Amino acid sequence: MASPLSPPPSPRKEPVQRRSRASVEAIHEATIQVLLAQGSESLTTTRVAERAGVSVGTLYQYFPNKQALLYAALGRHLSWVFQELATVVRDCEGQQLRVMLPRLVDAYLDAKLSRLAEAKALNGIASDTASLALLRDSSVQIEGMIENVLATAQDVELEDTGLASKMFALTLSSVSRALIERECDREGANAIGKELARMLVSYLRDRAGPRG
Repeated sequence: MASPLSPPPSPRKEPVQRRSRASVEAIHEATIQVLLAQGSESLTTTRVAERAGVSVGTLYQYFPNKQALLYAALGRHLSWVFQELATVVRDCEGQQLRVMLPRLVDAYLDAKLSRLAEAKALNGIASDTASLALLRDSSVQIEGMIENVLATAQDVELEDTGLASKMFALTLSSVSRALIERECDREGANAIGKELARMLVSYLRDRAGPRG
């Protein structure tokens, strides 16, 4: 039996005043910068505080340890990707697959590549239980969102929207990770995105019937 998930580390308090929000934003940015420059093994709360231009005491008001810093950075990035994709998903409802899928692929890759440095820094840091749970929850949310929009496709009715959405999300995630690791430029990413969308349209059409 799998061991129960440990509760995720959370900020000690939420920033309320503008100055506090600015400090937390600086800490988030500094976390990414230290990750890129020195890697997760060398990241410490002291180094992040120095890079952010705040005292260690200020940092500890919001983040009790290194794990909490990394968890917050990962959660922030995943929320950004989800929100960017959700905006496009709403506009894709009821469209044909050949229109819907390229827009979904573009939205996901754009969200990842528009914050390339952040995505690259966060790749591979999720080794603790809480961060793995966060990644899993994010994947489930994205799969559910894609499943809902695929069910509205104007021209086809999928045999299994749950399986289709899982394949779609896993393919997107794998391709985006490869693009990030290779630091692919936008022109190259756009070309790959177009081919990926064509492949997914073909795959889903093969597993669908006409809308009755």
